[in-house]
Amino acid sequence: MRKTVAPGENSYYVSRGLCGWAVSNRTRAHVLIVEDDPASNAILAFIAADHGKVRVSQAESAREMGAVLSRDEADLIVLDLQLPDGNGLCLARQVRTRSQVPIVVVTGDASSETRLSALEIGVDDFVTKPFDLKEMSLRIRTLLDRSMASRRPEVTEEAVPFARDRYLVNLGDGRLRRATGEPVDLTATESLILAALLERRNSTVSRAALLDAISRGNGARPPRAIDACIRKLRRTIETDPRRPEVIRTVRGVGYKLTG
Repeated sequence: MRKTVAPGENSYYVSRGLCGWAVSNRTRAHVLIVEDDPASNAILAFIAADHGKVRVSQAESAREMGAVLSRDEADLIVLDLQLPDGNGLCLARQVRTRSQVPIVVVTGDASSETRLSALEIGVDDFVTKPFDLKEMSLRIRTLLDRSMASRRPEVTEEAVPFARDRYLVNLGDGRLRRATGEPVDLTATESLILAALLERRNSTVSRAALLDAISRGNGARPPRAIDACIRKLRRTIETDPRRPEVIRTVRGVGYKLTG
């Protein structure tokens, strides 16, 4: 029988691992699968390996996840929410305090509340079981490509200012930084939303268009997922997120980036 663990219980294992998060200069992609069901773990590992092109580590608990991350940096984490010794949402939140590594949540819980909670934390994708193998492979490939691209040397490209010149976006790689030069960490999903808004600056972008930008047209995310990501972006770039001046809401339609 699977042990039920209260949120936060035994999170020490992952915290300990993240405190010593390994950093390396390797170029081969590395995916960490965290799934306590051996059959599902094996399937996910097979998909992620991409015929041997990607190195895959497997963990079946929060303890094992922390151990892997303490010795080896991950380029993508596939994370089950129900682990025998930890709550997946709590683990994802801990990861986000240390890294912007893409996280794909895999769970049998299809509730809107759980999905939105995960997106609020900053996970990049949310997949419910059972999943289509080809679709899962595409989701992993897409996020892994973005993750590896972020490791490449910065592209020299025109930096576009916005938010009254407080922020700059590099058009070559989508990286965000403050006018002072300080980099700003965004998840892959947040970067895609910001890019879509900048592309139609001063024009309204519908929720449907933003959903298409982050899901590549597969329609797997609910419209409210966009609202959750917008709230996180506002907390990052707005002077007062409660009175947004950069990303404005167009009621009943979507959002507009101004300034």
